[in-house]
Order: sequence, then C-alpha cells, then structure tokens
Amino acid sequence: MPSAQRSVLLRSAFVIVASLMLAVPAAGVAQTTRHVYVTVVGNDGSPVADLGPKDFRLREGGRDRGIVSVEPATAPMRIALMVEELLTPAGGVRQGLFELAKALIGSAEISLIVVGQSNRTAVPFTTDLNAIVAGINELPLSQPPGTAHVPEGIGQMATEFQGERHERPVMVVVALDSLQASAMQPQHVLNQLRDSGAQLHVVSIDAPQRADDVAGAGGLMDTAGRAQVLGDGPRQSGGRQWPVTALTAVPRAMLSIANDLVNQYRITYVLPEGTKPSDRLDVRLNGRRDTTLRAPTRIRADR
Repeated sequence: MPSAQRSVLLRSAFVIVASLMLAVPAAGVAQTTRHVYVTVVGNDGSPVADLGPKDFRLREGGRDRGIVSVEPATAPMRIALMVEELLTPAGGVRQGLFELAKALIGSAEISLIVVGQSNRTAVPFTTDLNAIVAGINELPLSQPPGTAHVPEGIGQMATEFQGERHERPVMVVVALDSLQASAMQPQHVLNQLRDSGAQLHVVSIDAPQRADDVAGAGGLMDTAGRAQVLGDGPRQSGGRQWPVTALTAVPRAMLSIANDLVNQYRITYVLPEGTKPSDRLDVRLNGRRDTTLRAPTRIRADR
C-alpha cells in the first residue's frame, strides 16, 4: 500500500476514535438521586393511600425534576422527643409523651430530651417502650425557675442530627407558645434544621405571657425568636405546628403527629447530570382536592 494512502487511512481512523471518545460520558458523571418524605391527609386528617408518581409534581431549584418512585415510607425513624422543662409536671403533657412513644416505638428509636437552659437527655435513643415510660415517670414534678431555651435546644438537636446523617430524623417538640428572646438568631436555627434533614413537629401550648420571659431576657435578640422557630421550622421541614389551648389536648395532638409519621410517603427523584443540588424544594399534588400535603420547602443541599 502506498505511503500516502496509508497516511490517509491512519488519519481517518484517528478521527473516528476521537469521535467515539467524545460520545462516551465522562467517568463518574451520573444522575443524582434524592428523596424526600411527605404527608398527605384528607380533610378529616385520615391518610390518603395509593398515591404514585403521577399524583405529584416536584421542583427543586425552580425546575421540574423527574420522580422515579412514590412509596410508603418504611425506613425506621430516629425521633428526638423534646419537652420544655416548665411543662414536665403537667399530666396532659406526660400522657402525650407516652401516647406518641407507644404509637411509634415499633417503627422508630426514640430519645426523651428535656429542654431547659440546655438540652438534657432523660432517655438515650432506644426501641424499648419501658425505658421511655420510666424516663417520663422520672421527669421533674416541680417547675424550675427561669425560661427554657427552646430555639437553642432545637438548634442543638439539629447539630447532633447533622453529625449522624440518619436516613429519617424527626424532632417532636412540646413547648409553650410565648414570646422569648433567644441567644441564637432564629434564621440560624432554621438553617441548622435544614442542614440536619430532620422534620420538625411542634405541639405549642398557649400560655399567658410572663414579664420576665421578655424583659428578663435582656435584649439578646428579638423576642419573637421562639415563635419564628416553632412556626417556620415545621413549615420548612414538612412537619406541622399543632397549637392547643389546654394541656388536656396534648395527647390528641401527639397521636395526630404519630398518625402523620407512620403514613408518610417517600418520594425518590433525580437531578440531571451535572446539576448542582439546591436547598429549595416545591412539592405539589396534581388534581387532588380535599387533601392537604405537607412537604419540606428547604432541604439539605447534599441530601
């Protein structure tokens, strides 16, 4: 074969090989799979069953994302059951703590935490209902002086969850609905909650405002900090705030929370190749009336 012809053939072969190399995706570049837990209930609060991908629309970072699957949530939960120290003597609060633990102990490990000047673990994470009951029985029967630092307590628990990277972390908080200054900026607490991946549920108990709750805080931060965390936290994480006006209503609210948690859906979706995950999420139901969807609006960007 003449050398000129051989040279042409070699150049042609090089072009073909180079084209094939460009057509092959770069190694390690793939779609990113993410998931989120949501609650769907009817007007009467009962769970809505048999939903699938076509029933939802999901947008992350302002763009529609492809839903791979929608299935009942089965992953075990890791629940921080948190109670404000001022409320520990109340029989209705104790009963509510027990009702939630009894309803969820088969599908979760639960820790009982008292929120005072700082968090105190009364019962470490366990799947033993008897241990939770013993911890409830040992809660203080007298009100301590001072005000519990509830926003800081939520922030502290969120930081712990960040380190654990659990599949399905949850916080259930029983606290007074009152004005309280915080040593921690409310938005910082909400960012910590977002980065923890935890869902926050709150039973907030209406209470007369005490002067020392506001004035005694000494100008640390805006006194609306507690209300902002207890209100915005559940909304952004896919939980719910359950306001009650009487301590006797706490058990029913706690059972409603338990019902939500055991009937959640796990939505799995994908981001296209090369898409950077966002912390902004928008999940909606398609063509469903007489239903309520509770889903996160802010999520951990790397979840």
